[in-house]
Amino acid sequence: IFQDPYIPVVVKNTVILAALSIIVVFPIPIIFALFLNEIRIKWIRSSVQTLSFLPYFISAAVMVSILYQMVSPSSGIINSIIRFFGGDAINFMAKPEWFRPLYILLEVWQTFGYSAIIYIAAIMNIDPALYEAAEVDGANRWDKMFRITLPCISTSIIVMLIISVGNIFTINQDRILLMYNSSVYDTADVIQTYVYRMAFESKGFPDYSYGTAVNMLKSVLAFLLVNLVNKLADKFSETRLF
Repeated sequence: IFQDPYIPVVVKNTVILAALSIIVVFPIPIIFALFLNEIRIKWIRSSVQTLSFLPYFISAAVMVSILYQMVSPSSGIINSIIRFFGGDAINFMAKPEWFRPLYILLEVWQTFGYSAIIYIAAIMNIDPALYEAAEVDGANRWDKMFRITLPCISTSIIVMLIISVGNIFTINQDRILLMYNSSVYDTADVIQTYVYRMAFESKGFPDYSYGTAVNMLKSVLAFLLVNLVNKLADKFSETRLF
């Protein structure tokens, strides 16, 4: 593995996508849950929540197909807007620099509503008396959100963060296989897709042993990261995963 010159490339791509998932994707369900809790009209809140988690149940193939239609150079709505303002159409799916933003966009779109359910459930368990006492003290909505709601769900946030770090190298392989092509390998190829190619698409006989070894390396790295985050969580909170 350590003599393979392509390993640093796929590890780098995996780490970048995983880091973007933690930095960009992870906070969005929390923000969404906080603002959804501020909607006072019940049917609007229920409708927004239902619509937000429906994409989770749509297959990756369908989501990628929708994305292809939206960014199509000839008929996609994105390129239509670009041409309307005098720009040239962009073949987004063939540009290495656009692969990561498009992947993260799909990740957010498909998962944020479903992930928010955990935080919404945690918010529902907050004692209403805390909000009533804050109102008596003159707190506005922002004060209650940042001084009551967010601290009260911090335990759930830390647990979900530990789980997310544990899955940090588990990139959505199906989505990448559907999205990528030879022109975007430099940014799209990750450990899982490399393992898939080594195990099932190797020239001649499939190289199952090498694919298994690379996948084992991914698991060891993920295990070390989970322990690191768990120690940090133990230092700053009473929450531990194990």
